[in-house]
Amino acid sequence: MDRIIGQECVKRAVEVALSGNHSILLLGGSGSGKTLWINTIRDMLPTQVVSNYSEWTKVEDKEGLYFAIDDLVDNRANKILNQISKTPLIASIDLCKCGNYNHPIHVCQCSPEDVTGYRYRIKRSILDRFDISIELTYPRAELLFHKGYEKIEDILKRIDKMDTGKCGMNGDYPDVDEDSQKLIMIAYKQLGLPVGSCKAIVSVANTIALMSGGDKIQVEHVAEALQYKSANYHLM
Repeated sequence: MDRIIGQECVKRAVEVALSGNHSILLLGGSGSGKTLWINTIRDMLPTQVVSNYSEWTKVEDKEGLYFAIDDLVDNRANKILNQISKTPLIASIDLCKCGNYNHPIHVCQCSPEDVTGYRYRIKRSILDRFDISIELTYPRAELLFHKGYEKIEDILKRIDKMDTGKCGMNGDYPDVDEDSQKLIMIAYKQLGLPVGSCKAIVSVANTIALMSGGDKIQVEHVAEALQYKSANYHLM
Protein backbone atom coordinates (compact mmCIF):
# COMPACT_ATOMS: atom_id res chain seq x y z
CA MET A 1 0.00 0.00 0.00
CA ASP A 2 3.04 2.26 -0.02
CA ARG A 3 2.10 3.26 -3.59
CA ILE A 4 -1.26 4.61 -2.39
CA ILE A 5 -1.51 8.25 -1.26
CA GLY A 6 -3.87 8.68 1.69
CA GLN A 7 -7.20 6.81 1.41
CA GLU A 8 -6.75 5.13 4.80
CA CYS A 9 -10.41 4.07 4.89
CA VAL A 10 -9.95 2.25 1.60
CA LYS A 11 -6.86 0.49 2.93
CA ARG A 12 -8.89 -0.71 5.89
CA ALA A 13 -11.73 -1.95 3.64
CA VAL A 14 -9.28 -3.83 1.41
CA GLU A 15 -7.64 -5.48 4.41
CA VAL A 16 -11.04 -6.63 5.69
CA ALA A 17 -11.97 -7.93 2.23
CA LEU A 18 -8.79 -9.94 1.76
CA SER A 19 -8.82 -11.24 5.33
CA GLY A 20 -12.26 -12.79 4.82
CA ASN A 21 -12.32 -13.46 1.06
CA HIS A 22 -15.06 -10.89 0.59
CA SER A 23 -15.99 -9.34 -2.75
CA ILE A 24 -15.16 -5.62 -2.86
CA LEU A 25 -16.44 -2.81 -5.06
CA LEU A 26 -14.43 0.42 -5.46
CA LEU A 27 -16.49 3.54 -6.19
CA GLY A 28 -14.94 6.74 -7.50
CA GLY A 29 -14.41 9.24 -10.25
CA SER A 30 -11.73 9.39 -12.91
CA GLY A 31 -8.26 9.68 -11.40
CA SER A 32 -9.31 8.61 -7.91
CA GLY A 33 -7.15 5.48 -8.09
CA LYS A 34 -9.58 2.67 -8.90
CA THR A 35 -7.33 0.92 -11.43
CA LEU A 36 -4.29 1.43 -9.22
CA TRP A 37 -6.16 -0.20 -6.35
CA ILE A 38 -7.24 -3.17 -8.45
CA ASN A 39 -3.64 -3.70 -9.54
CA THR A 40 -2.44 -3.34 -5.95
CA ILE A 41 -4.97 -5.89 -4.70
CA ARG A 42 -3.96 -8.24 -7.51
CA ASP A 43 -0.34 -7.99 -6.35
CA MET A 44 -1.38 -8.72 -2.76
CA LEU A 45 -3.31 -11.88 -3.55
CA PRO A 46 -1.55 -15.26 -3.45
CA THR A 47 -4.29 -16.80 -5.60
CA GLN A 48 -4.98 -16.55 -9.32
CA VAL A 49 -6.67 -13.34 -10.44
CA VAL A 50 -8.56 -13.42 -13.74
CA SER A 51 -9.01 -9.99 -15.30
CA ASN A 52 -9.00 -10.63 -19.03
CA TYR A 53 -12.51 -10.94 -20.46
CA SER A 54 -11.41 -13.59 -22.93
CA GLU A 55 -10.21 -15.78 -20.05
CA TRP A 56 -13.39 -15.57 -18.01
CA THR A 57 -15.36 -18.10 -20.02
CA LYS A 58 -12.44 -20.55 -19.83
CA VAL A 59 -12.08 -20.52 -16.02
CA GLU A 60 -14.22 -22.62 -13.76
CA ASP A 61 -16.26 -20.75 -11.15
CA LYS A 62 -14.67 -21.84 -7.90
CA GLU A 63 -13.25 -20.74 -4.57
CA GLY A 64 -9.56 -19.96 -4.28
CA LEU A 65 -9.77 -17.63 -7.28
CA TYR A 66 -10.55 -13.95 -7.79
CA PHE A 67 -12.18 -12.15 -10.70
CA ALA A 68 -11.06 -8.53 -11.27
CA ILE A 69 -13.38 -6.16 -13.14
CA ASP A 70 -12.11 -2.67 -13.94
CA ASP A 71 -15.51 -1.37 -15.08
CA LEU A 72 -18.61 -2.93 -13.61
CA VAL A 73 -20.87 -1.05 -16.04
CA ASP A 74 -19.29 -2.89 -18.97
CA ASN A 75 -21.94 -5.14 -20.55
CA ARG A 76 -19.43 -7.99 -20.76
CA ALA A 77 -18.92 -7.80 -17.00
CA ASN A 78 -22.66 -8.03 -16.34
CA LYS A 79 -22.94 -11.06 -18.59
CA ILE A 80 -20.08 -12.89 -16.90
CA LEU A 81 -21.26 -12.05 -13.38
CA ASN A 82 -24.54 -13.78 -14.07
CA GLN A 83 -22.53 -17.01 -14.47
CA ILE A 84 -20.39 -16.62 -11.33
CA SER A 85 -21.58 -17.50 -7.84
CA LYS A 86 -18.60 -18.78 -5.83
CA THR A 87 -15.64 -16.69 -6.96
CA PRO A 88 -14.85 -13.51 -4.96
CA LEU A 89 -14.87 -10.31 -7.00
CA ILE A 90 -12.76 -7.16 -7.18
CA ALA A 91 -14.48 -4.47 -9.21
CA SER A 92 -14.69 -0.73 -9.75
CA ILE A 93 -17.23 1.72 -11.11
CA ASP A 94 -17.35 5.43 -11.92
CA LEU A 95 -20.09 7.34 -10.12
CA CYS A 96 -21.27 8.96 -13.36
CA LYS A 97 -20.68 8.77 -17.12
CA CYS A 98 -18.26 11.72 -17.36
CA GLY A 99 -16.27 10.55 -14.32
CA ASN A 100 -16.27 13.87 -12.46
CA TYR A 101 -19.04 13.22 -9.93
CA ASN A 102 -17.91 14.62 -6.53
CA HIS A 103 -14.61 15.81 -8.04
CA PRO A 104 -13.15 18.66 -5.94
CA ILE A 105 -12.17 20.74 -9.01
CA HIS A 106 -13.64 19.42 -12.27
CA VAL A 107 -17.33 20.01 -12.84
CA CYS A 108 -19.55 17.03 -13.53
CA GLN A 109 -21.22 17.39 -16.94
CA CYS A 110 -23.96 14.87 -16.19
CA SER A 111 -27.53 15.82 -15.39
CA PRO A 112 -29.27 14.12 -12.45
CA GLU A 113 -31.13 12.01 -15.02
CA ASP A 114 -27.83 11.03 -16.67
CA VAL A 115 -26.36 9.95 -13.33
CA THR A 116 -29.43 7.91 -12.47
CA GLY A 117 -29.54 6.27 -15.88
CA TYR A 118 -25.84 5.42 -15.76
CA ARG A 119 -26.10 3.78 -12.34
CA TYR A 120 -29.26 1.88 -13.22
CA ARG A 121 -27.27 -0.04 -15.82
CA ILE A 122 -26.05 -2.16 -12.91
CA LYS A 123 -28.62 -4.61 -11.62
CA ARG A 124 -29.26 -4.63 -7.90
CA SER A 125 -28.70 -8.38 -7.90
CA ILE A 126 -25.13 -7.73 -9.05
CA LEU A 127 -24.54 -5.01 -6.45
CA ASP A 128 -25.74 -7.46 -3.81
CA ARG A 129 -22.82 -9.70 -4.75
CA PHE A 130 -20.41 -7.25 -3.10
CA ASP A 131 -20.01 -7.56 0.66
CA ILE A 132 -17.86 -4.43 0.81
CA SER A 133 -18.19 -1.20 -1.16
CA ILE A 134 -16.02 1.84 -0.51
CA GLU A 135 -15.82 5.25 -2.17
CA LEU A 136 -12.38 6.51 -3.15
CA THR A 137 -11.80 10.15 -2.32
CA TYR A 138 -9.19 12.38 -3.95
CA PRO A 139 -6.17 12.88 -1.65
CA ARG A 140 -5.45 16.37 -0.35
CA ALA A 141 -2.52 18.16 -1.99
CA GLU A 142 -0.49 18.19 1.23
CA LEU A 143 -0.45 14.39 1.22
CA LEU A 144 1.29 14.07 -2.15
CA PHE A 145 4.79 14.13 -0.67
CA HIS A 146 3.97 12.66 2.73
CA LYS A 147 6.12 9.72 3.80
CA GLY A 148 5.42 6.96 6.26
CA TYR A 149 2.41 5.29 4.70
CA GLU A 150 1.89 1.70 5.68
CA LYS A 151 3.60 -0.76 3.36
CA ILE A 152 1.91 -3.64 1.59
CA GLU A 153 4.16 -6.07 3.43
CA ASP A 154 2.81 -4.91 6.81
CA ILE A 155 -0.79 -5.40 5.70
CA LEU A 156 -0.01 -8.82 4.27
CA LYS A 157 1.61 -9.93 7.52
CA ARG A 158 -1.63 -9.24 9.39
CA ILE A 159 -3.70 -10.98 6.72
CA ASP A 160 -1.41 -14.02 6.78
CA LYS A 161 -1.94 -14.35 10.54
CA MET A 162 -5.70 -14.58 10.08
CA ASP A 163 -7.38 -17.97 10.25
CA THR A 164 -9.38 -17.67 7.04
CA GLY A 165 -11.26 -20.84 7.92
CA LYS A 166 -13.06 -18.85 10.61
CA CYS A 167 -13.50 -15.64 8.63
CA GLY A 168 -16.39 -14.59 6.46
CA MET A 169 -18.79 -17.35 5.52
CA ASN A 170 -16.28 -20.17 5.99
CA GLY A 171 -16.67 -20.82 9.68
CA ASP A 172 -19.32 -20.83 12.37
CA TYR A 173 -20.24 -17.32 13.41
CA PRO A 174 -19.37 -16.27 16.94
CA ASP A 175 -22.25 -15.01 19.04
CA VAL A 176 -23.90 -11.75 17.95
CA ASP A 177 -24.74 -9.53 20.91
CA GLU A 178 -28.19 -8.02 21.39
CA ASP A 179 -27.25 -4.48 20.31
CA SER A 180 -25.75 -5.85 17.09
CA GLN A 181 -28.92 -7.80 16.34
CA LYS A 182 -31.00 -4.63 16.81
CA LEU A 183 -28.74 -2.65 14.47
CA ILE A 184 -29.01 -5.30 11.75
CA MET A 185 -32.81 -5.39 12.09
CA ILE A 186 -33.00 -1.59 11.79
CA ALA A 187 -30.91 -1.70 8.62
CA TYR A 188 -33.04 -4.54 7.26
CA LYS A 189 -36.19 -2.45 7.67
CA GLN A 190 -34.91 0.99 6.67
CA LEU A 191 -32.73 0.00 3.70
CA GLY A 192 -34.94 -2.82 2.51
CA LEU A 193 -32.00 -5.21 2.55
CA PRO A 194 -32.50 -8.72 1.19
CA VAL A 195 -31.87 -11.53 3.63
CA GLY A 196 -28.67 -12.42 1.80
CA SER A 197 -27.28 -8.93 2.42
CA CYS A 198 -27.99 -9.26 6.14
CA LYS A 199 -26.01 -12.49 6.15
CA ALA A 200 -23.19 -10.69 4.31
CA ILE A 201 -23.13 -7.99 7.00
CA VAL A 202 -22.77 -10.64 9.70
CA SER A 203 -20.09 -12.35 7.62
CA VAL A 204 -18.01 -9.17 7.31
CA ALA A 205 -18.63 -8.30 10.96
CA ASN A 206 -17.33 -11.75 11.85
CA THR A 207 -14.12 -11.06 9.92
CA ILE A 208 -13.72 -7.67 11.61
CA ALA A 209 -14.27 -9.22 15.05
CA LEU A 210 -11.58 -11.83 14.38
CA MET A 211 -9.21 -9.15 13.07
CA SER A 212 -9.62 -7.31 16.38
CA GLY A 213 -8.84 -10.46 18.33
CA GLY A 214 -12.37 -10.91 19.63
CA ASP A 215 -14.48 -14.05 19.78
CA LYS A 216 -17.88 -12.32 19.62
CA ILE A 217 -19.47 -9.96 17.11
CA GLN A 218 -20.14 -6.64 18.79
CA VAL A 219 -22.03 -3.56 17.69
CA GLU A 220 -18.92 -1.70 16.46
CA HIS A 221 -18.08 -4.61 14.17
CA VAL A 222 -21.60 -4.62 12.72
CA ALA A 223 -21.55 -0.82 12.33
CA GLU A 224 -18.39 -1.00 10.21
CA ALA A 225 -19.73 -3.90 8.14
CA LEU A 226 -23.04 -2.08 7.63
CA GLN A 227 -21.20 1.01 6.43
CA TYR A 228 -19.49 -1.06 3.74
CA LYS A 229 -22.72 -2.73 2.64
CA SER A 230 -24.92 0.36 2.65
CA ALA A 231 -22.60 2.11 0.17
CA ASN A 232 -24.05 -0.22 -2.48
CA TYR A 233 -27.49 1.27 -2.07
CA HIS A 234 -26.31 4.85 -2.59
CA LEU A 235 -25.93 3.83 -6.23
CA MET A 236 -29.60 2.99 -6.58
